[in-house]
Amino acid sequence: MSSEELFKYFVNFFFISISRIYIYSISSLFTIYYILYMMSTSMVIDVIHLRNKKMKIEVVTDHEDLGKILIANLPHAATIVKGEGAYSGKGRYLIKMVVSSYEVNHAVAVIESADPNAFIEVVELKQVYGRFFLPPIK
Repeated sequence: MSSEELFKYFVNFFFISISRIYIYSISSLFTIYYILYMMSTSMVIDVIHLRNKKMKIEVVTDHEDLGKILIANLPHAATIVKGEGAYSGKGRYLIKMVVSSYEVNHAVAVIESADPNAFIEVVELKQVYGRFFLPPIK
């Protein structure tokens, strides 16, 4: 968890606890239990939401093998479209892949290690239909 997220939780729970103490005159022990409950449920919800958030990665590259490298390193398929650069006129490959948001950093690292000159675009998706593989929670 990043320090920014931790700060967000702290600020929210600070105001909630202060309001519960002063408005409802509830004991401090109950307030501590309430804070722990709110923190744990918020963290679980964030993990579930992050797990279900999908991202589309589009890569423009000269390397035809990059699609096979991505498939070997991630549990998702990819689509390769042959194209031509508008400025250079050279042949390029456009690789499209949908991954979970927590897999984006790994996918970008694989792409950059295979082709340091690749152009990578990452876009957040609202909904994905079809056979998207999501490994079970362990």
